[in-house]
Amino acid sequence: MRVSDLHLTASDKGVTAVSLGSRPVLHHEERNALNERRGHRELAEYLIGKRRTFTVTVDLDGTPFQRTVWSALQSVPYGSTMTYGQLAKKIGRPRAVRAVASAVAKNPVGIVIPCHRIVPASGSQPGKYAWGTKKKEWLLEHEKRSAV
Repeated sequence: MRVSDLHLTASDKGVTAVSLGSRPVLHHEERNALNERRGHRELAEYLIGKRRTFTVTVDLDGTPFQRTVWSALQSVPYGSTMTYGQLAKKIGRPRAVRAVASAVAKNPVGIVIPCHRIVPASGSQPGKYAWGTKKKEWLLEHEKRSAV
């Protein structure tokens, strides 16, 4: 994966979307070039193995439940994975596995908020991913290689 494959938009408050392939739709009236450059720089550093966490702020529209899930995603360590069930327990909603999976899938800032680190309990496959299974596998392998 190359940083040129990724598109990022940001508002004055922070990164609003990251997408692969097509440019994300900006939900805010104005774009903030400084926040976009900062986000692109951090994504580039991540992709070459020089960054494990993101410091760029995010500006996300979502329900309170989605925001809780997205916040919890940020606690999954680089190079590690967690199941949807474990994430549901982490937020205090152990029976809400499907709702958690839905919120993970709606994360608008993939990689910056690491939804790729969430996997099915079976462990046989990496699970679905907005950018495709191959990209999710690549991201997980990239982190394992870089974590050494």
